[in-house]
Amino acid sequence: MNKKKISAIILSIATLFFLVACGNSSKISKKDIEKHTWSATVDGEKNEDMAFIFTFTDDTVKAKLDKKHTNFDKIDDDTMSKEEKQMSKELAGAVIENMELEANYSLENKDLHLENQNYDLNTNFIIEKDGDNIKLTPKGDNSDIKPIILEPIKDSK
Repeated sequence: MNKKKISAIILSIATLFFLVACGNSSKISKKDIEKHTWSATVDGEKNEDMAFIFTFTDDTVKAKLDKKHTNFDKIDDDTMSKEEKQMSKELAGAVIENMELEANYSLENKDLHLENQNYDLNTNFIIEKDGDNIKLTPKGDNSDIKPIILEPIKDSK
């Protein structure tokens, strides 16, 4: 073989590796989503009253209300005494602290599937990187669900 053919083959292989590497850079792996604890917003908007935290393990995702960022100030009933209002807030906080939803998940290419038979959950999302964040866009018949943005919580895990 002459030098030009060898150079062309080497250049072609190098180009192929470069294109494959660039094409897979947006792919999200289980390792990527297990790396952080995530704060969730719906359609990019923070809910002023509630915030959710998501954690992923090998095949399970857990969702929990974030007590630090959940507003209990709306527990305000004119018929309640100050002590009763405070007790209601503390009780709501204790319930939320112990409430955790769990679902199985699978991740294949850009498809994230969530399933929990107890909650009649069987939902598919397109999963994409958005900077440091992850965007979950509903697929198929789930068009009534708005996209979910997962933001990594600093100093998590």
